[in-house]
Amino acid sequence: YRSVQNMGGSVMQKPNHTTTHMVARKAMGDKYDYCGLFGIPRFKKGFIEMLWERRDDADFEITPELEQEFKVPCFFNLNIAFVGFPPEQLSDMTFHCQNCGGIVREPTHGHLDVVVAHSEVKDIPEIGN
Repeated sequence: YRSVQNMGGSVMQKPNHTTTHMVARKAMGDKYDYCGLFGIPRFKKGFIEMLWERRDDADFEITPELEQEFKVPCFFNLNIAFVGFPPEQLSDMTFHCQNCGGIVREPTHGHLDVVVAHSEVKDIPEIGN
């Protein structure tokens, strides 16, 4: 993130008490959780790109609308599989998952982050992880 440094910011490998923002690839992990716990805003990479494009605009301000646009949604880039749900429920869950940044996968997908099983599922099939 050379652009962050060129705009006067700093990039750290681990968040700490001086961290003001986080750029996340996924909505998970220790760093992601730490920032959430301490109320540090978590943004998509596009946030930095947008700031870089506006770097010469002296009147530019980050508005709540801009923050909302680049805020990491709750399932951002998570590979999620649903097991044992009826088709109409699965369709609804898929819709909401995708609207929250999740990627719905088959249970046999090789790199799942989350598996959601219906309460009536007795044995979860072999999962791709």
